[in-house]
Amino acid sequence: MRRTMAAGAASALLVAGCSGDAGDGSPASSTPGGQSAASSSAAAPSGPATTTSSGRSRLDTVRATKRLRVCTTGDYRPFTYLDPATKAYSGIDVTMAKSLAASLGAQITWVPTTWKNLMPDFLAKCDIGMGGVSISTDRAQRAFFSDPVLTEGKTPITLCRNVSKFDTVAEINRPGVRSITPEGGTNEEFAVANYPKGR
Repeated sequence: MRRTMAAGAASALLVAGCSGDAGDGSPASSTPGGQSAASSSAAAPSGPATTTSSGRSRLDTVRATKRLRVCTTGDYRPFTYLDPATKAYSGIDVTMAKSLAASLGAQITWVPTTWKNLMPDFLAKCDIGMGGVSISTDRAQRAFFSDPVLTEGKTPITLCRNVSKFDTVAEINRPGVRSITPEGGTNEEFAVANYPKGR
């Protein structure tokens, strides 16, 4: 069986003061997909997603506590990656999160999550979610997104020698072709919808 992996776009889920899914190998193709976004310090409308139990906005809470809680999977280069040896985070979104925290005079508390649990963890434990989070209608109904900074599609990844074998969705959607995706994210949704014969 051939293995391909779908990659998504980078976004930031925001509940505090903002408006509003990696592997080694070579990209085989790019299909229409989502947008990506970055953090912003503009004030967001008040509501259940942007206020705490005290009625204070999450942005005000971050400023008062000097702590910015960031949900991230840490498994999606180049956006966020948690080094298993050093336990340190790196990536584009990590840099943006640090910049946001600095602008608010806050320290970051990293909150590990998974794609399957991203939204529940984000809503219960975090002020912001980052790390290649594709903008979807389902997510947008429960949280604000920052302004998009990147628009890209789903990109299957395979070994360089197999690129010509898997450069279209139709070539991937065949019996015997197995796709590996993170559980619970938009990449899995895309695979279920577009590669039913190969799963």
